[in-house]
Amino acid sequence: MSVRIVISALTLALPLASSSLAHAQDSAEKAKAVTEEGGKHFDAEGNPTFKIENGAVDWYTFSGYRRYHSDCHVCHGPDGTGSSYAPALLNSLKTMD
Repeated sequence: MSVRIVISALTLALPLASSSLAHAQDSAEKAKAVTEEGGKHFDAEGNPTFKIENGAVDWYTFSGYRRYHSDCHVCHGPDGTGSSYAPALLNSLKTMD
């Protein structure tokens, strides 16, 4: 009986997993750096983005990582999800101008 439940769960989860994988690939393609100006990378729409080459990120991405983890993560959490006294940053970054 439990084998049927596992197979049913996998059957239902497979389409969801494949659609999220396609979305992740689409997002990665949109964020791909196409231009560089003074070490800063931009996507096709001119938005700032990151560049990973040979397993290392560009300087500005690494600098932002260091700055966030030196002060901000204490209140906002290591992944930006917030805490009881500081808001989550994940959705704020999406609407920031």
